[in-house]
Amino acid sequence: MNKGSLARKVGLAAIATLTAFAGLAPFAPGASAAANYTQVRYQGEDRFETAAVIADAIAEATPTAVIARADIYPDALTGAYEAANSDDAPILLTRSDDLPQTTINALEANNVDNVVLLGGPDAIEPGIETELEGLGYNVERRQGRTRYHTAIAIAEAGGTIGTIDGERAALVASGENFPDALSGAPLSFAAFLPSLLVPKDVDDADPGVEAILRGYVADVVGSLEGMSIERVYIVGGAEAVSEEIEDEFTAAGITPFRLAGANRGATSVQVFEFGMEEGIYTNRRFGLARGDTFPDALAYAPLAGRSRSTVAPDTGVADTGGSSNGLLLANGTCDILDEVATFIAENSDTWTQGEILGGPEALCEELAAEVDQLASAGFVGISLNETSTNVGGTITGNVSGDDIQSVSVSGCGLNNQTVNRDANGNFSLTLPSSQTTDCTLVFTTTFTDGRTETDTFQIVTTVQFTDTQGGTQTLTDTFTVTPAGITPPPVSTTGGVSAGPQLQTTGPDLLRGRSLGRAQRTTVRTRFGTSSTRP
Repeated sequence: MNKGSLARKVGLAAIATLTAFAGLAPFAPGASAAANYTQVRYQGEDRFETAAVIADAIAEATPTAVIARADIYPDALTGAYEAANSDDAPILLTRSDDLPQTTINALEANNVDNVVLLGGPDAIEPGIETELEGLGYNVERRQGRTRYHTAIAIAEAGGTIGTIDGERAALVASGENFPDALSGAPLSFAAFLPSLLVPKDVDDADPGVEAILRGYVADVVGSLEGMSIERVYIVGGAEAVSEEIEDEFTAAGITPFRLAGANRGATSVQVFEFGMEEGIYTNRRFGLARGDTFPDALAYAPLAGRSRSTVAPDTGVADTGGSSNGLLLANGTCDILDEVATFIAENSDTWTQGEILGGPEALCEELAAEVDQLASAGFVGISLNETSTNVGGTITGNVSGDDIQSVSVSGCGLNNQTVNRDANGNFSLTLPSSQTTDCTLVFTTTFTDGRTETDTFQIVTTVQFTDTQGGTQTLTDTFTVTPAGITPPPVSTTGGVSAGPQLQTTGPDLLRGRSLGRAQRTTVRTRFGTSSTRP
């Protein structure tokens, strides 16, 4: 398992960049973890039993259950919306040609009367339907001629359509893969948002294939129009659903938004954050499932999306107002992506429950232990008041957080220097006069439990001096400082040097700092006292 570097989420990196450019201190939150965080695992001997365990956790009678095929995903992906509109039904699993006894037992245990099958007879054979009817259940199917049309059938069968900011809304994800749709499934359930599927793109070398793909998209757009959808949230980036397809929504008068990250884990974080911002998701509970397979995450959507009580963190941090929770995706059995790990750690002051989906073969014990540590470890915040300085200048900032043993800094001419902080966490660093070019400050925080975190800031070193006509020119990172003075670069129209006056390199040169660039910041967290860099 890779326990390596964990970069700070993209949103914070962007904030750090913009605030530094504006002359403000880059934002960096410091958090004390909630001491009353607990973690539970929902697991069974196989995917069928895990789905049954999750259904049992709903802990209320459900007159309807949704059943999906367990080994292929297309028809099952949008089942959360069907479940929401079917008496908040659980989602159980079946084989194509054999109804597991585990699923039958779950139907009985939950006092189910009605069953909705997702997909046509090619997905779930007629024998399953016949068996269920023989057991006394009322059976319906949601099916279409393709995965896209099955999703349309599910969406159009729903009675309730939710709104975001007062507008009827739906989710759209790629039908060619499952992670993004799974990330959106609890949101679909919680907010009654129909979930539709589209092809990745409509362009194809074969004109006949392209015509078919465009027909699928047209059918989806037509369905959205028929449901009077005013906005769609595309889950996933342009690699998952192309901009050309996004344009089709715009052309139909439907406003598109994207919930997307750099990878499946990052996208699950974006969806989770959106749910919290809209007051749909709580910031006290999260679920974690494998992102490279679908059954456990699919079955979890009705549990995550339903309204459940939460336990307040002992930190006193307020809830977002939501009562449902989002789903985060791991990167396989024993790996967690940087964006997911950082999101868990950064919100450790609010989490009071984590829900691990599947047994150790789905998500290994080592990963579960790491998640537990991330959710209960706290988070340090380091901010700088300036990210540019003159040669030999001073950088000031602040360190916030709990259980900090020590902070050191390297780079920009410093070598593992202790950062001395006052009672409020403020500090001051003087860079050596030998540092004449842009450089990187690397702060390493060591916690009392042995964890370390690394915060990296790009520092701009600037020099300003007089020219022969009495004006001033500012150059950044273009000097070589020698005992004889400053050797200027060739006069050009770049780097802040005008093509006018000749530069004087001797005499009373004025060295003064001024920020001309945008500060870039990344954060690396290491656990268990180790450090490595994720490619």
